[in-house]
Amino acid sequence: MPLPVLLGLLFVIVAAIGYVLARGGAETSVVSDRLDAMNVDPSGAAVMRMPGGRVKKQTVFTEMDKAFEKRDFYGRMILEFQKADLQIRYTEYVALCVSVGGTLGALGFLATKSPVLATLLAIIGLILPRFYVKYRQAMRIRNIDTQLVDALILISNALKSGYSFLQGVELVADEAPEPICVEFRRMLREVNLGLPVEDALDHIIDRVPSEDLDLVVTSVKIQRTVGGNLAEVLDKIIHTIRERIRIKGEIGTLTAQGKLQGIILTLLPPAMMIGVSAIAPEFMEPLYTTLPGKLMLAWAFMLQLIGGFFIFKIVDIKV
Repeated sequence: MPLPVLLGLLFVIVAAIGYVLARGGAETSVVSDRLDAMNVDPSGAAVMRMPGGRVKKQTVFTEMDKAFEKRDFYGRMILEFQKADLQIRYTEYVALCVSVGGTLGALGFLATKSPVLATLLAIIGLILPRFYVKYRQAMRIRNIDTQLVDALILISNALKSGYSFLQGVELVADEAPEPICVEFRRMLREVNLGLPVEDALDHIIDRVPSEDLDLVVTSVKIQRTVGGNLAEVLDKIIHTIRERIRIKGEIGTLTAQGKLQGIILTLLPPAMMIGVSAIAPEFMEPLYTTLPGKLMLAWAFMLQLIGGFFIFKIVDIKV
């Protein structure tokens, strides 16, 4: 079989595996959905069997999950899926990592016949799903931070109209867009099932580690303990968050040039090396074939990484 056809078949196979694992089974009844959402471990942290309170049909992954669910790493990983809003089991995630790593390793070996490169690609494939989970988490937190001010305005207006805090949260759960409405809906579901409001607020922070949301939760918990005008407190928090967003925008504008310079300075040497290798390969051949040349390449690569790291650390100003 020709190599391009084989590579195409392998790509189709891994894509189908990823789709099936990500889709999983069908959802069960609403009662099971509600009961499963309140699976709380002894430490008080919410550990859902499936993110979003969804429960899938019994499969081989279900039996494998039961073997891992009492382990600490299982609860931590399920919480990571909740942060990313991924409807996937832990064993499905592991199977996806193995399938992606195995496929990339096989493709690398078939293309280059090099075991070292195949192993490197397999390792990259094993950690790629982890990077995707982190990317989903960052995007979700960014979206929630963007929607938080509008949600707080809804709650503040509801309090000024005579509603309670939970009624204001219910208004956000019904009227606000996703993903922030999903988190407040989960909070209401936990409270309706008997969990204290303070614990439900802590679970939101566990699922959404946002500095702005943490400020809101801390303020609400203090107000529920010592009393006070919660609407006024929320108005001050809204002003603080808006000012922080404004300052972040100004800092982003001022550091944009430094970030671009960091990207150019980091990518320019490799680009020049590739260009010179294409124009005059005999000139660059000692760099690839001799021991001193390989050592120089490794040293230059390490220095480029260190330089790029420090450049981006300098322009990465926290607010």
